[in-house]
Amino acid sequence: MKRIARAGDVTVSSSTFGACTWAPTRLCEALALRFGSAAERTMHVSEALVNRLGLRSELQGHNGCVNCLEWNADGTLLASGSDDYQVCLWQPQRDKLLHTIPTTHSGNIFSVKFMPESNDGVVATCAADCHLKVIDVRFSEVTHQCSCHHGRVKRLAVAPHLPYLVWSAGEDGLIMQLDLRAKHRCRPGGGGGSVLVNLQSQCGVGSEAKCVAVCPSRPDLLAVGANDPYVRVYDRRMVRLGGLPAGAAKPGSSAEQDPVTPDGAVQYFCPGHLSRPGSGTSERRRRRPLAVTYVSYSADGRHLLANLGSEQVYLFDTVEPRRVDVLSAAPLQRPPDTPAETLPGRLDRLRQEANLCHQQSRYSAAIELNSRAIRLRPSVATFYSNRAAAYLKRAWDGDVYAAARDCQRTLQLQPGHVKAAFRLCRCLLELGHLRSATEALAAFRRHHTHQANSHAVLMLERDLKEAQFHQSGAADRNGGPPEPLIKMEGLLDWSQGTPSDQERSWRRSAADFETRYCGHCNTTTDIKEANFFGRDGQFVLAGSDDGTFFIWERHTASIVRVLRGDSTIVNCVQPHPRLCLLASSGIDSCVRLWEPLAEHAEQERAVTDTDRAALDNQQRMNANPIDMMLLSFGARVATGTDDSVSQGVPCRTS
Repeated sequence: MKRIARAGDVTVSSSTFGACTWAPTRLCEALALRFGSAAERTMHVSEALVNRLGLRSELQGHNGCVNCLEWNADGTLLASGSDDYQVCLWQPQRDKLLHTIPTTHSGNIFSVKFMPESNDGVVATCAADCHLKVIDVRFSEVTHQCSCHHGRVKRLAVAPHLPYLVWSAGEDGLIMQLDLRAKHRCRPGGGGGSVLVNLQSQCGVGSEAKCVAVCPSRPDLLAVGANDPYVRVYDRRMVRLGGLPAGAAKPGSSAEQDPVTPDGAVQYFCPGHLSRPGSGTSERRRRRPLAVTYVSYSADGRHLLANLGSEQVYLFDTVEPRRVDVLSAAPLQRPPDTPAETLPGRLDRLRQEANLCHQQSRYSAAIELNSRAIRLRPSVATFYSNRAAAYLKRAWDGDVYAAARDCQRTLQLQPGHVKAAFRLCRCLLELGHLRSATEALAAFRRHHTHQANSHAVLMLERDLKEAQFHQSGAADRNGGPPEPLIKMEGLLDWSQGTPSDQERSWRRSAADFETRYCGHCNTTTDIKEANFFGRDGQFVLAGSDDGTFFIWERHTASIVRVLRGDSTIVNCVQPHPRLCLLASSGIDSCVRLWEPLAEHAEQERAVTDTDRAALDNQQRMNANPIDMMLLSFGARVATGTDDSVSQGVPCRTS
C-alpha cells in the first residue's frame, strides 16, 4: 500500500480511491468529502498551488455577458447571472448545468445570492430593470419581488444566519433592507420602511450605491461602496429605517421619513491621497470618475477589500482603523542619530537585489523585494526608505502617497535618516500640500545643515516656489483670494450636488488603507470584484480590463499570478469556499473554472511578463476611458466569429 497524502492524523493511501490520476482539485474534493476539514487544511490554497493554476473547463449555457457568480456554502453548486436575464445553476465537480432559471427580469442581472438556510433551494437576484426578486429554484417561481428602487440594482448581500434578510444597493443611491417575514409595499406606497441608507440625501443628487457586503463575524455591520472613493461601514443597529414618499419616482427625491444615521453609526474608509487631496492635485485626477465597484470582508471580518474604479485595490483594517497623517512631526525636529541595524544574510541579499533592480529601472521589482524584506523584518528603516525611492521613480497612481507613508515610517524608526526626510519634502510637494512642504524643507535645512545648499535641495526649493506661483496666479485669475496652500479639510465633491455637513464630517474622519494592490485596470465596467483567496485570505484576486485577472500575495502586495480569463474584460473572480478552485467570468458568455494543473502541464493562459502587464494596465487606466472601451470592444469584434455576431443578447458595459 503506497501512501500518497497525509491529512492530520488520517493516512490516505492509493488503495482508498484505486489508481488515482485525478487533477489536484478533484482529488482534494474527494479527500474533503471522506475526511473533512483535516484534508481541506492539508490541500487548500498555497503559493505552490497558485503558481500551477490553469484553465480546467468552460461552462457553456448563457447567451450574454456573465455579470455575477456565487458559490453555495459548501461549494457544491455555482450560480451565475447574465445579460440574457437568466440564472444558471452548475455542478462544478462534473462541469454540468443543472438548471436554468427564467428569472422574469427584463434587464441585465448584476447579482445573485443563495438564500441562507434554504438548502440552496432559494436564490435572490437583482438587475438593470430596478427589481429585486426572490426565486424558488425548484419551481422557478418568484416568491418575493421588490420594485422600490428607481435605478439599476447593482449588488445584493445576505448574512449566513439571517435567512429572512436581503440587502440591495441601487444606483438611485438607496441601500434597502428587505425582510421576507414582513409584508412589503413597493412604490408608490413608500417602500415599507425598508430604506437603510439614502446616499442622495447625504451626498447630493447623482450619488449611486454600487455594492454592499455584510461582515461575516458581525452581521450588524454593512459595508457600502458608491460612485466616490469612500467605503462606508454602517452599524445597522443604530440606523432607523426610512421610506420613500408616495409617488417618489425620480432620483434626488427626499423622503418624508429619511433613514436616520446618527454620529457613531458609520465609519468611512478612503485612501489618504483621495480623502485629503492637496491644492496642487492635478485637474485630471480631480475630475477622474472614481467609484468603489466591489467590497468584500475577510473571513474573520477584520479586513475589508475595496476595488476602486480608475484606481487600485485597497485593504482596510476595520478593527484598528489607520489614521490619515500626511505630515508627521518627525522631520521637524532633530533627535539623535540612530545607527543603522545590521542585517542578517538573507535580508542583506534582498536589499542588494532590490538596489540592483532600482539601478536597472525595474521599480516594481524593487518595490516587491523591499516589501518582502519588510514582511520578514518590519523594524528596519532602510527597507522603507528604499521602497519610497522606488515608489517615487515608478510614479503610478497613489505611489507618491505610499512613498510619503514610507518616509514617515522610516523617520519613526530612524529619526535622523537624511534621505527619508528629504524625500518626504518632495512627496508633500508632489501631493500638493505646499505649506507642509515649505515647513518640512525649512526644518530639513535647519537640522541637516551640511545638505542645506546642495543641488537637490536648491532644485526642490525652486520647484516649490514655482508651484506656489502657479497656485497664486490661478487664484488671481479666478478673481478670488488664493487657496490655502494645504487643504487638509478639502474634499472632492465626487457626486453632483452638495454633501451635507454631516457627510463632510464623516469624510474628514475617513480612515486610511493598510495595503494597496496594483497591476489591474478597472475603468470600463463598474462591477469588477476583489476577493480574498485561501482559508486565511492569504491572497487577493481581481479582474481587469485587459481580459486577465490578477492574484497578489496579501501581505506584501506582490503579484503572484496573472491569467487570461476572458477575450475582453474579466469582471468576476470568485474563490471556492473550501478548495483551490476559482470561477471567473466577464464579457464572454461562458464561466471558466481554474484549478492547479499537473506540475509540467502547459500553461497557455498564464501571463509570463507580469511587470509588463501591470505597466500596460496603469497606462490604460490613465488613458481616455471611452477610447479604451472602444479599443477593447473593437478587438473583440476583430477576433470574433460569426457566432458571436449572431448572439441574441448583445454584451454591453454595466
